[in-house]
Amino acid sequence: MAANEEHSFPRLLAKAQHFRSDNLEYCLSKEGSTALLCGDCPFYKEGEDEELECGSFSLLYRLLQKKILRPEDLVRAVRD
Repeated sequence: MAANEEHSFPRLLAKAQHFRSDNLEYCLSKEGSTALLCGDCPFYKEGEDEELECGSFSLLYRLLQKKILRPEDLVRAVRD
């Protein structure tokens, strides 16, 4: 994908109603964080090496965990 090519994030947007600060426990769970941060990644293959974490996942997960970023911020970023 070219740097300026638009990415639509359909999987994240399909579950957007679950990605809220008042539902942070889900967002930080294995299922929620994978759906939020990995679902639309071209390198993510469901069921394959799901224990591996890329640097982007680690960084975003840590920012969510420390409440520097909110789940709504990520959803809004891909909608705008």
